[in-house]
Amino acid sequence: MRCLSHDTVCPDMNEKNKNALSGALLIAVFIATKLLNLESSFFIHFITLCGILFHSYLLGTRLFPRAGWCAGTMIGVVLFAALHSTSQTIWFYLGDPLNAISDIWITTTTMVACHLFTFWIAEHPKEEKRETNEPWTLPRAVSAIILLCISSAALTGVMIGAFNAGTTDSIRAPWTLLPIWTLHAIALSWTVTLLSIWLVRSRGLTTLLSGASLAITTVIAPLLYRLGYGFDGFLHIAGEKQILATGTLNPKPLYYIGQYVYTTFLSRAARIPIEHVDRWLVPIAAAILLPLVMYIAHTNKKPLTAHYSLFTLSLIPLAPFIATTPQSFAYLLGIAAVILAHSDMPSTSVATFIAPIILVTWSIAVHPLAGIPLFFIVVAMLLAKRFRTTPSSRRLMPILLPWIFVLLSAAAIPVLFAILSVRGGTRITWNLPAIATIGPWRDLLQSFTPWIGNRYALWPAWASLVAQSLPVIGFLGSCGTMMIKRRTSDALLLGSGILLFISGTILKSAGEFAFLIDYERGNYAERLATLATLLLVVGSMPFWAWLLDRARSDARALLIPLVIGFLAIATAHSTNALPRHDALVTGHGWSVGESDREAVRAIDRDANSRTYTVLANQSVSAAAVSQFGFKRYNGDVFFYPIPTGGPLYQLYLDMTYTKPSRNIARDAGTLGGSNLVYVVLNDYWWKADEIAESLTEIADATWVIGEPEKGPGTSVRVYRFELHK
Repeated sequence: MRCLSHDTVCPDMNEKNKNALSGALLIAVFIATKLLNLESSFFIHFITLCGILFHSYLLGTRLFPRAGWCAGTMIGVVLFAALHSTSQTIWFYLGDPLNAISDIWITTTTMVACHLFTFWIAEHPKEEKRETNEPWTLPRAVSAIILLCISSAALTGVMIGAFNAGTTDSIRAPWTLLPIWTLHAIALSWTVTLLSIWLVRSRGLTTLLSGASLAITTVIAPLLYRLGYGFDGFLHIAGEKQILATGTLNPKPLYYIGQYVYTTFLSRAARIPIEHVDRWLVPIAAAILLPLVMYIAHTNKKPLTAHYSLFTLSLIPLAPFIATTPQSFAYLLGIAAVILAHSDMPSTSVATFIAPIILVTWSIAVHPLAGIPLFFIVVAMLLAKRFRTTPSSRRLMPILLPWIFVLLSAAAIPVLFAILSVRGGTRITWNLPAIATIGPWRDLLQSFTPWIGNRYALWPAWASLVAQSLPVIGFLGSCGTMMIKRRTSDALLLGSGILLFISGTILKSAGEFAFLIDYERGNYAERLATLATLLLVVGSMPFWAWLLDRARSDARALLIPLVIGFLAIATAHSTNALPRHDALVTGHGWSVGESDREAVRAIDRDANSRTYTVLANQSVSAAAVSQFGFKRYNGDVFFYPIPTGGPLYQLYLDMTYTKPSRNIARDAGTLGGSNLVYVVLNDYWWKADEIAESLTEIADATWVIGEPEKGPGTSVRVYRFELHK
């Protein structure tokens, strides 16, 4: 580097040296406070927070100089967490325990990595300058304050309503418990977001309001389901508690660890119960990360179009983001990486390549079945962006290479399952000739065809129509994006979505997942369909933002129906995000209730330290995992039916769907390695009263837990079988 004056020609290097010295001092103080084990926990937490924020600021503002210090620091925190969690994942698989000592060295390593990134990025000669904002006037400031107050009131009202409706009973759907105006408040929140674009024209404010509009839906489940939402979350929390207690898991799973190490680190560092960390991680992260990456990804070349891009987040289906699971967390991180790779940032910017790769790598560590396809898609888009500005004498390879990665993304999951089945890791039966029949492909096309039957009810019908039509909306919008942008990355994103739908159809028709319950055997194909829909929606956003901008300026007659359509879709997404039980959808899933938890505790007391096996449904099994963790196995059979299925759950179905018998109980005892077997029957179960009579006749003892007079979801019956008699 040629330099005439250290202070004039090379101010950037001088600034880097100052930052390096400041960072080194913070790292030294951080290590000292940890190793000396000072009594002041507040001081330790303060130094840790300062060290993380400082290095996040360095990394974020260096990667995204246009974003400003606030957004730069926020995305820096996300990237710091990604680097930290990836390092912890490597540490975990190397065999060392995760504890306070590992936190010291991994956090220190991450801080040093941030400095190395900063120095490497500084070698690029020309940095982008931050965008210039429109000067604030009194009308703009007043409008911003009013809109912010309305949005805050809507969010606060929904949160209070969800908290007051919170229940410990088993429920099928939450909508009858929530205030009747909940959906109106959600629509109002998105309306305020749109008004901020017209009246205030501040991308920062629009980002904040769009985040609130996402949060108004994602916070409902954590507030309303007091004991936890869904089934899988209880299993993941049990695994995270095991890592907190011992620093590891045995045997080491090949998935989930990217989330487990992050939640356990937060729990240790902030001293927050792991249940709270797990409950709020994805709902809060989705409301922050998606608007943040949209804010960073779109520049101010066309200011209002960039603003409308934030409003098009209303098209994102929210069902994957209302509860924390590794699958949903991996979706969130991977889609954030796709948005950054799909950005308007110059292809010469190093941030265009570093940030998406860091995020999608974390996505793989969290859940490979979601992260690996997204990794190939991100690489394909980055290659297309790179080849667009890099001259090459071989034009064929720059064209073909990105599409090869797109094909790899579609083939990744079927190939992985084929490898697992060959190696004996899972019981998968393959019927490849089924792919050549017309049936699977006809079913795929019919799945996009709007049809709601003869049970017509206005809002349930609209919500179901939106859920069914969203892939078509994404497809049409992605085609529109290709026409107006004319970028290879847009075609890649469209092709990825189509190919993932095809991949999911192949997986569903050719693979039979015998190790899952019958009604869950299509789950992996459905996850690919969810991923494909998310990609199509992201690919369509530039077109819908452009259309809103054109309608506002040139086609006012189109603006009103377009806005109404967006608001109706956003509100329908909120309806579909949470379980439904209405005129069109019959809810079959019941949440874990307090009577389920009391039943598993009562069974454990009644067994009085004797070995026992339990036949129960998914909710009771999830409650057992929450109370006792992974307490006992007989070989590879857990003493409760694992919520994802297995032979013990099949015996429960035999006991409750056919004629109950002691022979079924004996089979359960053989599987569980015990002479003591319990059967738990929930009051909402199919033909519960009739089955209860049959079980009472053959059981050695029976009792009722809960309050059956209050209706379904409030009580369970427990039956004891002494098999040695």
